Amino acid sequence: MTTRITGMYSGLDTESLIKQLTSSYQSKRDKVYKEQQTVKIKQDVWKDVNKDINTYFSKLSKFRLSSSYKNNEISNSNSKVADISGDNITGTQSVEVKQVATNTFVTGATINNSLIGQKGIIKVRTSKGETSVNITEDMTMQDLATKLSESGINANFDSKTKRLFLSSKDTGLDSNFEIEGDNTLLNSVGLGIAAVKKEGQNAIINLNGADFEQSSNIFNINNMTITANEVGKTTIRNQENDNVYNKVKEFITSYNEIIKKLDTLYNDDSAKGYKPLTDDEKDALSDRQVSDWEDKLKAGALYKDTSLNDVRGILKNALSSVSVDGISLYSIGIKQGNYLNTEKNERNVYNIDEDALKKAISEDPDKVIKLITTASQTMYDKLNDKMKSSSLNSVYNVYNDKQLKKEYENYEKKLSEWQTKIQQMEDKYYAQFAKMETLLSKTQNQTDWISSFFG
Repeated sequence: MTTRITGMYSGLDTESLIKQLTSSYQSKRDKVYKEQQTVKIKQDVWKDVNKDINTYFSKLSKFRLSSSYKNNEISNSNSKVADISGDNITGTQSVEVKQVATNTFVTGATINNSLIGQKGIIKVRTSKGETSVNITEDMTMQDLATKLSESGINANFDSKTKRLFLSSKDTGLDSNFEIEGDNTLLNSVGLGIAAVKKEGQNAIINLNGADFEQSSNIFNINNMTITANEVGKTTIRNQENDNVYNKVKEFITSYNEIIKKLDTLYNDDSAKGYKPLTDDEKDALSDRQVSDWEDKLKAGALYKDTSLNDVRGILKNALSSVSVDGISLYSIGIKQGNYLNTEKNERNVYNIDEDALKKAISEDPDKVIKLITTASQTMYDKLNDKMKSSSLNSVYNVYNDKQLKKEYENYEKKLSEWQTKIQQMEDKYYAQFAKMETLLSKTQNQTDWISSFFG
């Protein structure tokens, strides 16, 4: 590298002069730099857009499946009254729990001793038969409870309250049971006349005006399972049509979001007249001015981009042309706004007439589902083809990322070549000026030597 000597003897601003002499080369280098940065900005914007398109593509993989629109979820206005489930619930149905099935309960009287101290036989009679329990003098109340539990009922002795607590294993009228035996023996264990008994009752419900009665609280009626919890009323409704509506709305909303973004980028010409800034140009502007400048370049990076237009076409055509079994988006209440009265970037957006769509779903949900899944499948297939790897793009990229990368690398080589040329020219000029300074130095020395003779 040439040693750079400034105008010590000539008094010239060597650096400024050389900068002027190489300015034409620097201008050409800056032109290449701006072209390279234009490619980089486009790459960065495309990466973000491609990410959004891939996200939408993933959503389409579900929107295209009819199973995504159906469920058997049931709306229950009051689950405290009854729990309800089923596979074929249609319309809106009313359920009233008039009576809840209960067990038969016997609460024994308080006794003085935990040891029975008598012998005899206690009989337990249930709907399933009769069981005899042999009592011996050395048995405790807990022993008696264990024996009674083996006779087809539930039994427990509470040592704190000193009472026997008996109950039926099942609910309903048939759960009633009788305890029989010698009165003296029964009174001694608290199961005599002082015991309190509450007989079980059946469950009674009313479904759509018809009464149903049984011993259990769990009713199985017309492919529905109704579990009575407490007396009261509730309304049930299959939410399948609601789910279809919500899924169709989700599909249209997702489409609107992506198409509006693509249209905005495609129509944005705010970058016209703007080129990327060099470092010197940035230094001449404020930070806010630089930021605003770069925002314009990003916003307009894909103006009238052909790859972007291809994706827009795939999405728009899939919806505008879809028709299944005599219905279209328009016929089920999904329409675009008036072209002349709609903002440019929203002309491909669809609006939903809620009443019309719900009416179409209630009349034939399967036909509506087929319409949306057909449009989704068309988009999915065409985007999938667009995302296949080629000589211009990598897999899952809808833009020519390989081509842009190659362009960027070519500009990098050109920049390096221009930088080398500028360096060589600067070295050449610095060498020439250095030589001039050396000659001037010698001349100055000779002048000083001659002047010394004349005092």
